[in-house]
Amino acid sequence: SNIDQIKLSETDLLKQNQTILSKFILTNEKAKSNQPYSFQLVMKSRTYIFSATDPKTYISWLHELCRVIYGGIVHEGMLKKLGYRNKSWKQRYFTLNRYKQMKYYIDKTRKEFLGLID
Repeated sequence: SNIDQIKLSETDLLKQNQTILSKFILTNEKAKSNQPYSFQLVMKSRTYIFSATDPKTYISWLHELCRVIYGGIVHEGMLKKLGYRNKSWKQRYFTLNRYKQMKYYIDKTRKEFLGLID
């Protein structure tokens, strides 16, 4: 059935980015929404809740979010960064993607997103 295909597609998508995806994007059963095809985008300062109008749109959004958030990494590794407010050096894990964005995290697990330089 179509529902089974949607679940399979969602499951496949989650498996591809299981470690990182589950931290930033929460889908259907985990999203705090009573709407079908819901997902949350979890950021450091705020959690955004969205709901697609149909299953095809839902899968399309999840796919593109994964591609933009986690895809296209051309280089990654540890760097020290000078703090903006607190002028001390902190070691952070950085990724550089093909979209000319540097994202930085607490460590290489990329579970705690700290910022974006674009």
